[in-house]
Amino acid sequence: MPAKPEPQISPKLLSSLFARFTADRDALLAAVERCEERLVDLSERLGSPAPGAVGDPAETKAEQALAVAKEALAVAHEALAAVRKHRG
Repeated sequence: MPAKPEPQISPKLLSSLFARFTADRDALLAAVERCEERLVDLSERLGSPAPGAVGDPAETKAEQALAVAKEALAVAHEALAAVRKHRG
């Protein structure tokens, strides 16, 4: 049985795929950086609770939102690490 010839991939296609990967990676990095900046801004705005604000529903929601955002940022960092690992 004759061996199958290896498929040929055009340099133009490879270049296009690499450019797309690079653009996607750069967009992901920029999104993570924006997320980090927003988390810093949010945490600075929250600062220390005002006197008498204990149990304030808005404060509680803000703390929950900050916790969720930090968790999302951690997941984004894991995704970036995986991309970097596979990129070699």
